[in-house]
Amino acid sequence: GQFSNFKEISEQDMLFFKKIQKKAEKDNALGIILELDTPGGQVDIALKYISLFAKSKIPLVVYLNPQGISAGMIIALGADRIAINPLGVIGDAMPIQMQGSKILPIADKKRSESEQQQKTDTKETQSENKQNTIEKVIQELEKHELLKKDNENEALAKQKFLTVFYKIMQLLAEKNNRPVKVIRATCDPYIELNEKDDGINHKSGSPLTLSAAEALKLKVVDYIVKDKSELLAAIGAPQAELAEIKKDGIEQIISFLSHPVLSGLLLTLGLIGIFIEIRTPGFGVSGTLGTLFIVLFFLGHVASGASEWGPMVVFFVGLIL
Repeated sequence: GQFSNFKEISEQDMLFFKKIQKKAEKDNALGIILELDTPGGQVDIALKYISLFAKSKIPLVVYLNPQGISAGMIIALGADRIAINPLGVIGDAMPIQMQGSKILPIADKKRSESEQQQKTDTKETQSENKQNTIEKVIQELEKHELLKKDNENEALAKQKFLTVFYKIMQLLAEKNNRPVKVIRATCDPYIELNEKDDGINHKSGSPLTLSAAEALKLKVVDYIVKDKSELLAAIGAPQAELAEIKKDGIEQIISFLSHPVLSGLLLTLGLIGIFIEIRTPGFGVSGTLGTLFIVLFFLGHVASGASEWGPMVVFFVGLIL
């Protein structure tokens, strides 16, 4: 399979790969080369790729051509072998979260004693400037406890995610004897590396990103290749026939219909059209369009492999009743 454009990891592409994987296994292919060029995407979708890889009956190679950032790196680590373009980079797998319009990291921040002391001194100075009334003291205490509880809950929620995420990254590294600490440094910004022990110097404060040469030196990737012909030679199959599979017109339409934004819009418009039709005598334009939107919604999910026929059948049986 080949995704030749620089694009985010998406569920539509994951479902397309799932079809390719089934076809390759059915055809008794020697293996699958998944070509990626990506800035990343959602962690949960990357883990769905990992699940597919774990169940694969044939060898799988990920070729980063050239970029494998964030979720792209996670996917690559799940493969049997990783190849990268000489101009490629791999790393920066630190998870992030959206809060409104802000992008915030999910990391276990380690604060220094001086930072903690500075905060304590600031609080003491502020409290001295406030009027020492019973009401205000109670208000400040209540506010402090609420904030403390919120911070503790937020920290626990992060730890719940990070504990699992870091363990998965460790297992992916160990699977192919890759350096666990280096892999951890790509997703944990508070890991420090040094040349003597780890093969590279990296200061705490940012996630690690590696060039192709650095990644090969540290055994994060297995090959540096300029094209797929070099890759076939590197994996020991220079005479193998390479069948490149890309999305055809129908697959492009399926991916378009199953896109979260469009599918949500189709479902909303479909329900509105059906509701208007129920509220008016006879059967007209709103009912026809509403039914069409609902059909397109279900067809996109069924054709992409995200859903079976069951939900569509149940919905329309219910609509008829």
